[in-house]
Amino acid sequence: MLWNYLVDQGITTIFGLPGGFITKMLYKIPESITWYNVGNELTNGFLAQTYGQYTNNVGVLFATGGPGL
Repeated sequence: MLWNYLVDQGITTIFGLPGGFITKMLYKIPESITWYNVGNELTNGFLAQTYGQYTNNVGVLFATGGPGL
């Protein structure tokens, strides 16, 4: 349902760090959505924000909670 919702909203780019449940979700990612992982949570979040600002679209970030949360 999540992927269908994002596709319906016109989301084509997601930034994130795989881990935990996110890894299982990535097995079902649609071909119309591109996943970018550029290192750590901070960098991915910064790029999602910048992407949203420069494309006048929504910047989407997926991250998982871990021991540092």
